[in-house]
Amino acid sequence: MVDTIDRDSIIKSLQIILQTEGFRENADLWDISILGPVIIAMTDRSQYLDRADFVSFLDLYEIWDAIDGVEAENKRRIGNGLPGSASVKASGSTFLPR
Repeated sequence: MVDTIDRDSIIKSLQIILQTEGFRENADLWDISILGPVIIAMTDRSQYLDRADFVSFLDLYEIWDAIDGVEAENKRRIGNGLPGSASVKASGSTFLPR
C-alpha cells in the first residue's frame, strides 16, 4: 500500500502524528486500519506537511469522529468483497479535509 508513496512524505507524516495529542494519549488504539488512512490522507496533501501549524490542525481536528466513520466504511466495503488494503487506501482519500 505505501510502496507507491514518497518515502520522505511517509516519514514526515509519522513525525507529525507522533507529535499530536491524539496519538500520544491513545497510541495503543492506532492500528493499520487507522494509521493507514491517516498517512495516505496526509501524504496526499503533502503541501501541508512542511507547515508548522499542521500538528495544531490535527490536534483540533475531530480525528476520532473521522476514524469511527472510516472504520464503519471499511467494514461495509470489506463486507461487499473489497480487499482490506483497497478499502484502507480508499478511506485515505477522504479522511482529512483538503
